[in-house]
Amino acid sequence: YMHLSAMWRPATINPILEIRGADGQILYQKQQQQQQQIIPEWVAFLLRKILSDAANLPSSWVNNFKVSGLTYANKSGTTDMKDSKGKQLPRDGWLAWYTPSKVAIFWAGNTQGKAMNANAYGWWVNGKTFRQFFTQLVKWGKIQTEDVSPIETKNVTISKLSGRLAAESTPETYR
Repeated sequence: YMHLSAMWRPATINPILEIRGADGQILYQKQQQQQQQIIPEWVAFLLRKILSDAANLPSSWVNNFKVSGLTYANKSGTTDMKDSKGKQLPRDGWLAWYTPSKVAIFWAGNTQGKAMNANAYGWWVNGKTFRQFFTQLVKWGKIQTEDVSPIETKNVTISKLSGRLAAESTPETYR
């Protein structure tokens, strides 16, 4: 599990702040733990940049994910299953969303584990709920775009044929 929103190891879930005995003596007190960075900062920066750029979405998806006034990264996915006739159908539709400090996961499916409609893909079945939820949070002032310090990166051109850096002689159509 990588925590891409803040680039840190996920915090241990421990909601107990302290435990006191009948006499008021502290028997246990939660200690703050130092989080470790588990992925390089530049990797998280580039992933967020890629996953937050509408230009990287199929054009038919852009409006499904648009939340005016909010910059975020997201990734959808669908798990499939075969029905009794062997036809591949969507079973679970997922949408993961994050900003530098917040993460939300949306799921749609049947609690009985049965297949959904043939067109019930993760981005489609969660899009409207996602958009309404975050549009309302923006409207209420509960969430906003967070500034991310840019990390120095450079663009490179890759050859479509070799998958390596393109040479100056690589034709434009193969870059």
